[in-house]
Amino acid sequence: MKVIIDCFGPDLGPGVMIEGASLYAAEKDFYPIFIGNEDQIKEELSKHSFKDYEIIHTDTYIENTEEPTRALRKKKDSSLVMALSLLKEGRADAVLSAGSTGGLLAGGLFLIGRKEGVERACLPVPIPKAKGHVCLLDAGANVDCSVDVIHSFAKMGSDYVRKVYSVDQPKVYLLNIGLEPGKGNKQTKESFDRLSQDPDLNFKGNIEARDVFNTDADVIVCDGFVGNIFLKSMEGFAEFIFSNFKSFLVKDSGAQEKNPLSEKMVQLKNMFDYKNVGAVPLLGIKGLVFKAHGSSNAKAIYSSLKQIDQAVDHKLADEF
Repeated sequence: MKVIIDCFGPDLGPGVMIEGASLYAAEKDFYPIFIGNEDQIKEELSKHSFKDYEIIHTDTYIENTEEPTRALRKKKDSSLVMALSLLKEGRADAVLSAGSTGGLLAGGLFLIGRKEGVERACLPVPIPKAKGHVCLLDAGANVDCSVDVIHSFAKMGSDYVRKVYSVDQPKVYLLNIGLEPGKGNKQTKESFDRLSQDPDLNFKGNIEARDVFNTDADVIVCDGFVGNIFLKSMEGFAEFIFSNFKSFLVKDSGAQEKNPLSEKMVQLKNMFDYKNVGAVPLLGIKGLVFKAHGSSNAKAIYSSLKQIDQAVDHKLADEF
């Protein structure tokens, strides 16, 4: 497996990309192609051991504050443009980046191309629920979406869950502020009508955010603005609960370490830890492009490479 790793982008710097790759290389042989500042990459590589690798030098990258389409045209030597161009040329099996979501989306569409029938590419994120996971999409790639785009997300999400999670008839819901068909804004009302009329979708209706973790849903669709707010609210609340939990336990006699409730909370925390999931694929383009969280650490990058390996094995690029 060859993976092009964009070393620009993560909040913690290029070191986490290389350390994460090293953790994965210790378990399974793969060929990383690191794109970024060569001196910085070599300095980080000196701390780890790789059987083989490649470095492609550039000092240019697309920042989160830049308008994606303009940045792609202006910065043809940026790490993201170079990575996506190499993927299109067939130099690798996948691209992994923790950089600009907008840049990755625009680059995937313009440089690699979208698949037939796809309105827009999107990011599917697994959200933990009482039993298993529910796939939420879009998680932040598209902040403004038409009814056609929401419909496209529902179809892609349903196909994705059917393939990746082996669910025969995925139950699809629309994230909304109420359960009734007439709830929501113009977009959600029209989306509800459209999804209800598609005989190929197992559409079950609206779902409220509070019910996401206790649902029978397999797929939940929304625009990227709503999806990203939901995702980050969930992450922030989970972090608040888990970081403050020990203060509520009895502190004498090492109770914190021995309390069985504490052990259960650790298990629950792992369910909500995005570092265990890593990156998610950009669905709808002609190639495997994975987006990692900007605040990823080495563990998250390691998990990302595991996800990529599974995607390559499942030939995900051929279907999504």
